[in-house]
Amino acid sequence: MGFTRRHRRIKEVHDRNIDDPVEDELNDSTAYGEVMSSLFGWTSSEEQEERVEHLNELSRELAREKRQKQLKNKKKT
Repeated sequence: MGFTRRHRRIKEVHDRNIDDPVEDELNDSTAYGEVMSSLFGWTSSEEQEERVEHLNELSRELAREKRQKQLKNKKKT
């Protein structure tokens, strides 16, 4: 019975050269799907969540201000 793709990947992970710190770090990163963010210095998921919350709050404030401005304009006419 042949190896499936998953079995081959598991074998590759376990057969890697553990004496090479760079290879070790890259394998650890790819195991968690973070190699791209690690290599390119992208933000972590926690930082992304903070940024999203900040942008959502700004959006709510702008929407409030826009509604208030529209109400003032309606009252003038």
